[in-house]
Amino acid sequence: MPFKSASSFRSESSEGDLEGIAEGELAKLQRQFRLLEGDRHAYALESRETIRRQTVEVKRLEKENEDLRYRQGVAEGHSNQKKEKAQSEVLRSLLTERDAVKEQIIKEKKRITRLDQEIETWENRLAERKQVMGSDCMIQEQRAHLQRKIQTVENQLDKITSEFSSQLILNSQVHKDLEIL
Repeated sequence: MPFKSASSFRSESSEGDLEGIAEGELAKLQRQFRLLEGDRHAYALESRETIRRQTVEVKRLEKENEDLRYRQGVAEGHSNQKKEKAQSEVLRSLLTERDAVKEQIIKEKKRITRLDQEIETWENRLAERKQVMGSDCMIQEQRAHLQRKIQTVENQLDKITSEFSSQLILNSQVHKDLEIL
């Protein structure tokens, strides 16, 4: 074997070391590349799915927008405006009628209150009259009672008077008989 110098030995071992390091670095980079490639592939799939969902949502929103525009056009249509105008007229007339009915209710409540007061006044007058009539009735009852009592006493007086007269007659007869005797 030829004689190698220390510097050439170092350069061969450095080259081997460098190649080993480079191969390790290459393997490491290839693994990272494969991982990144997998990540890129997964991201691409996820992105496509997101784009697909967003496309579906955009189409749905566009259809909804179209439907809303159609409804707005129909709502703003001439026939609907006529209907709305007629309905608003009916509503105004109903509101006017409601206000008139409310006023009528207020007037009726006031009238009822006034009538209740009048009824109360008449009831008080009637109660006073009943008291007065009650007094009159009581006086009349007392008068009738006194009349009956007077009649009874007069009847008793007549009876006693007739008995007295009978006794006087009897006494006068007894007196005549005595005189005769």
